[in-house]
Amino acid sequence: MLMLDRFKKKNSSPSKLEIYKEFQDIGVAIIEGELGEHEKKIVSIFKEVDVVISTVAYPQFRDQLKIDDAIKVAGNIKVLD
Repeated sequence: MLMLDRFKKKNSSPSKLEIYKEFQDIGVAIIEGELGEHEKKIVSIFKEVDVVISTVAYPQFRDQLKIDDAIKVAGNIKVLD
């Protein structure tokens, strides 16, 4: 399982760092990055997974369109309507 998240900062709250550790302990690979930084990177990540669960916040709803486009380009993820 992979998780794409914004860059972790050294000053992240202890609770967020604890959540990262819990995810890593159960085998989640956390990939740090931004949706806008490199479209090819997102597509290559999506080619490695079967399921994408997006939890972008409403103010970043346009980022969901980038995720949708990357899923289409990756071509291996079934889209549920």
